[in-house]
Amino acid sequence: MDETGDPDQGTIDTLYDAFLNSAITLHNDVFQMMLYYAGYDPGTVDGVLGKKTEKAVYSFQEDQGLDAHGEWDENTVNRL
Repeated sequence: MDETGDPDQGTIDTLYDAFLNSAITLHNDVFQMMLYYAGYDPGTVDGVLGKKTEKAVYSFQEDQGLDAHGEWDENTVNRL
């Protein structure tokens, strides 16, 4: 892999696979990055679940037909 400083699809796939296999604990910054790459702007990927992240989560949940409440839960993470 070339080191560019930007996550490429291989990096994203690795993170996703690790998450699905419970090899990592989902941290807020990883969740924000997943939202970002799904097309939802959580603001700065900094691990802080502020208003922009809450709005992005809410929009994602609403678009996916989930219970839209703006907080991540198992259904939201699984859908991401």
